[in-house]
Amino acid sequence: MIAASALLGYAVGILFLIPFGTRVRSSRQVIVQASVLAGVLVLAALSQNVVAASAAFFAVGLVGNLAQVIIPAANRMCAPGERGFTNSVLIGSLLVGLFGGRALASASTD
Repeated sequence: MIAASALLGYAVGILFLIPFGTRVRSSRQVIVQASVLAGVLVLAALSQNVVAASAAFFAVGLVGNLAQVIIPAANRMCAPGERGFTNSVLIGSLLVGLFGGRALASASTD
């Protein structure tokens, strides 16, 4: 139930929050989303029951789509000749974070 609520929140966030990137400044959207994400992660950590945890993880999924905001914003900010390099650095950093986090998590459980 908790994982499904996080995925549902992520889908709703992609549907409703990503289009704001064309209407508001991307830097402001990143700051607001990151701040809200930090707050709801604290709420998720403090949740006492399944319903509260599901609601908190829905909110985490809702605002947890920062990569989909940051990458297009970085492409708009850089010179046209630098877009490929910018994309490769950002995607590479995301992948290192993903796989590095998984490796550390699996190493910490043994």
